[in-house]
Amino acid sequence: MPGMTLTVLGCQGPYPGPGGATAGYLVEAGGFRLLLDCGSGVLSQLGRHCPPEALDAVVLSHLHHDHIADMGVLGYALQTESSLGRRSGPLPVYATREPAEVFERLRYRDVFAVHPLNPASPPEELVIGPFRARFAPTVHALPCLAVRLECGGRALAYSADTGWTEAVPELARGAHVFICEASFMEPEEPGKGPGHLTGRQAGEMARRAGVERLLLTHLYPRFDPDALVAQAREVFPAAEACVPGVLYEV
Repeated sequence: MPGMTLTVLGCQGPYPGPGGATAGYLVEAGGFRLLLDCGSGVLSQLGRHCPPEALDAVVLSHLHHDHIADMGVLGYALQTESSLGRRSGPLPVYATREPAEVFERLRYRDVFAVHPLNPASPPEELVIGPFRARFAPTVHALPCLAVRLECGGRALAYSADTGWTEAVPELARGAHVFICEASFMEPEEPGKGPGHLTGRQAGEMARRAGVERLLLTHLYPRFDPDALVAQAREVFPAAEACVPGVLYEV
């Protein structure tokens, strides 16, 4: 089985800065393309790496708009490509089912096959193409799931949006790459955003999980990413900020 790769399509939050995009990560293995979150601006970045009709699955950590904003235009894209004969069959989408009215809006015509995930009792494991997917509930304003993807003996973990919880480093334990949110700075900002982490807290999660590499994400466009990285490196030296467009070997 060929190795797992990660391409960061967007890593800002809760809104994209100029030319940027919010949460979106393309994970590939053995020719299978999985999109992890689909925030604002992600679809335009996806086109630099593969056409939308080439996606094989989507996993949505939660239903805040900075993580799902481009799902509607992805639906338009797939409908158009299907009508032109370049896509057949619905795209599997795995998503938390709350709020119910937002979840129901994901069912756009017949282009998506939507599979609900229950954050209160997530599945122990799902097989999605070549990936074994596991989940853990996070601490956030909406029900949200951290995600772990394993393939070919390699593991990628994603915190999604979360405040401090031991469930996330437990899910990420031993991962080769850990994408972790770092929304706030210390000491000026802690506590201002319930359901989010500081750079230092992200580093502490990585240290507790014993991961190989930490990529900081959910970066506020007006913060200096280098300052967040410096805070994370106080407790976890192998920390860096996500760089959109870069292909990472997992």
